[in-house]
Amino acid sequence: MKVVVRNSFERDVRKVTRKERGGGAARQIEQTIDELKSSIEGTSSKQNIFQLSSVKKLGDARVGDYRIGLRVVGDSVEFVKLSHRRDFYKHFP
Repeated sequence: MKVVVRNSFERDVRKVTRKERGGGAARQIEQTIDELKSSIEGTSSKQNIFQLSSVKKLGDARVGDYRIGLRVVGDSVEFVKLSHRRDFYKHFP
């Protein structure tokens, strides 16, 4: 599968890493993103990705108190949203 990263997702990552600077959350988020990208590109199985019950083509991955929003489009997976869990489900999907 192919991995697509939206500009809005990159902006969210910069905002969160700036906010969490000095903490372990920023490193954990970046490490999880890299692991998800490599597992998606390497195999067709989607480890650590949970399907949202409302829509079949959307999913999320958990990273501590943060959530990564994913969308499956054809044979590619888009990284769409990164935000704190209290705000994530207000804005995604």
